[in-house]
Parts: sequence; C-alpha cells; structure tokens
Amino acid sequence: MNPPVFQVVGYKNSGKTHLIRRLVSSFKQMGLVVAVIKHDMHGFDIDHEGTDTFAIRNAGASAVAIASPWRTAIMYEQSMELGRLIETFKEYDVIIIEGYKEMDYPKLVMVRTLEELESLTALPNIIGFVSKVELASLDDYIQKEPRSNSNILSWLHSDDTQGIMNLIQSTLDL
Repeated sequence: MNPPVFQVVGYKNSGKTHLIRRLVSSFKQMGLVVAVIKHDMHGFDIDHEGTDTFAIRNAGASAVAIASPWRTAIMYEQSMELGRLIETFKEYDVIIIEGYKEMDYPKLVMVRTLEELESLTALPNIIGFVSKVELASLDDYIQKEPRSNSNILSWLHSDDTQGIMNLIQSTLDL
C-alpha cells in the first residue's frame, strides 16, 4: 500500500520548493519519513562530464545506478510515470509531489496574483490556496466560485507553516 500523497503546484518561482522544504522539516519533526517527487518540464541533468556514471550513460546505458552507504541515485534515460515513481517510495510515511498539476492528488496551489488563481482554480482536488501576498479580492473570489471538486477550501499565507501542516494532516488523516 502506498503512503499518503499530496501535491504542491503553481507557476515557476511561486515558492513551491521553499514551502516543501518547510513541510519536510515539519514532517521530520513529527518522526515521519518523507519522499519528494519533483516534476521538471524544462529538462535537467544531475550528472556531469568527468564522472564514471556520465561516461557510462554517454556510452549508451539506458539506466545507471550509483550507490554509497549514505545515498543512492538511479538515472533512467526515459520518462517514468508518476504512479511508478510513487510505488518506488511505498515504504515512506508521506510523499510530497511538486508539480504534475493535472494529477488528482490532494493539492495546495501556490498563487501570487489573482490571474494565477483564476487560471489554476480548475485543477482537480484542490484543498487550499497558498500565497505570500495578500490578495484583497481573493476571499471574495473563493466565496463566489462554486467548488465541486473539493470539500475543503482554504486560503493560507505561505508563512503559516503550522496552518498548512494542519490542513495537510486533516486531509491525509495523519
């Protein structure tokens, strides 16, 4: 059985990673072991020229693993479905996903402007909106927009780590 999963989504530079770092720390203080899956639409490389693993990948290996007593990294030269990634972390207590906006896991949506809010509000399974900025019209917008895909809808300031943790815990029954 997979552990509870939730998402933090939003546009680039909206504070997703900063919030996730604080949430990971809070979960760790609770004694929970956390896995994070980060989606990157722009491409990335965690390996670099001059390493053995880079040379092996460059020679044509479809996957390379490197392991030490403290850390393991596996690099696949292919995309991997989110469900398979989640299955990889089934022994963890909670999984946080950064990105994958369209997936149907409970999600916090990071917003900076009313325009971002309006463009992200149709995403599935939103449990709350999180922002650094106070949007005067946000509360009015949330009040007047019917929400058929969520029983819980909260507006939280991104500095309110405890409030965000409370929402996540109650949503995931932690």
